[in-house]
Amino acid sequence: MNIKSKKLMSIVLILCSVFIFGGCTDGTSNEQNNTNGSEETAVSKIQNDNPLIGTWQFVNENGENHTLLSYVFQDETTAVMAMGNVAYCSKLKLDKNENGDKTLTAQLYYNINGTYIYEISDDGKTMTLTEDSKDNKDNNSEKLIMKKTEDYQFMPQPPKNPEIEEKLIGKWEDKEGSGVTYTFYNNGTMENNSYDVMIIYAQFSAKDGKINITYNQGTEVKDSYEYSFNGEVLVIDGAEFIKQQ
Repeated sequence: MNIKSKKLMSIVLILCSVFIFGGCTDGTSNEQNNTNGSEETAVSKIQNDNPLIGTWQFVNENGENHTLLSYVFQDETTAVMAMGNVAYCSKLKLDKNENGDKTLTAQLYYNINGTYIYEISDDGKTMTLTEDSKDNKDNNSEKLIMKKTEDYQFMPQPPKNPEIEEKLIGKWEDKEGSGVTYTFYNNGTMENNSYDVMIIYAQFSAKDGKINITYNQGTEVKDSYEYSFNGEVLVIDGAEFIKQQ
């Protein structure tokens, strides 16, 4: 494993320890088997009667949304913190406390990291979160306000005229079965799922043994990977991947 692979592994292992409930699945992605690309991503078409489900952003004291981070309650079991084209994932537990208050539990590290009492306005557009703990029996801790926004689009727009090696197209899983996958779409977009904890959605091109990717994580990020084929095995930076049917 080369230096870049070791660095990526270290980052993901740290995230695994932070997002202890890690629970992103392919449901956060395009959910396509034909790898033809799509304008829809995981939560672009949410249909659920629970008003919690959808995309939320925290607001400041002036009522303005903090737009750098979005929090996506994808369904009643999955929560995602989104920064640009990167999804950080957690399992979500919905319950009630001993007082009958509705609670949610998720490990999204920043702002939402534990169990909270939540209340949603009648119009479904505003949510109040209050930490639910033994030290807050009277429900008097600081209240966090969130506003519902448009459904989140994880995948960037496809690039114009991307250079793509046709053999790459499809979903590839780490040969060791460790939980790392790459999915390349023929419209020049891709996703890299690391252990169902972090998913990167990116534009890509592939030429002369290098995959070049571009995505947003608050700011634009560019990276490149060496790749080759060993028969039917895809080798990315020294790691081997098997194509999924």
